[in-house]
Amino acid sequence: MQKRAIVSLILTTVAITLSGCSNSKAANKDNFTKLLNQYVTNNPYKVGEGMFGSYQCIIELFEIPQEGYVTDGMASLGSYEVLKNAGILTSKVVKEQDSGWGRKTTVVQYELSDKGRQIAKQKTGNSYFLPYCKVAFKEVKSFTEPADAFGAKVSQVNYTYVIEKVDDWVNHPEILQKYPTVKRVLDSVGQPKEGQKTLVLTNEGWSTGEK
Repeated sequence: MQKRAIVSLILTTVAITLSGCSNSKAANKDNFTKLLNQYVTNNPYKVGEGMFGSYQCIIELFEIPQEGYVTDGMASLGSYEVLKNAGILTSKVVKEQDSGWGRKTTVVQYELSDKGRQIAKQKTGNSYFLPYCKVAFKEVKSFTEPADAFGAKVSQVNYTYVIEKVDDWVNHPEILQKYPTVKRVLDSVGQPKEGQKTLVLTNEGWSTGEK
């Protein structure tokens, strides 16, 4: 009788332990690691994640094709000229017009080159962006005990991630000069970076708040 009671107690303890391990609402490293690993996977270009905001290792193109103007050798869309020189865009003259005072203005149209089409990602409609790095999750470092905030239970999680690689095309002298962020990303490849994310407890478990 005593042996049965002991065995029953052991089985109950094991069951409770296993239940705790698989409880998606528990605040633990396993749950937060799975969630943040998926979050980083879903946001492979997001860097600088933290309390001061974030930025992404992308170059915005907005709408393509795009028209710009060149007057006296100066292009109105200097960033597009830089990307053209790097082989990402092409340009063609649409027309030339008199801009007064004896000056001529050339209207040019920028389009993605073959190389650019391989790199560019469509955002919405004719709006595109150029991703140039990939980010990978590393580990959860610490988290706050769940607390009430604005009617919800939240936990702030500190984690690390790493920029795995930067595409070769972005390592172009004119791009590095035009986009200081690119240089910053290049200098931090392979170095663990710290991120923070506030997770919210829902009826289905912990969530990053993303749809």
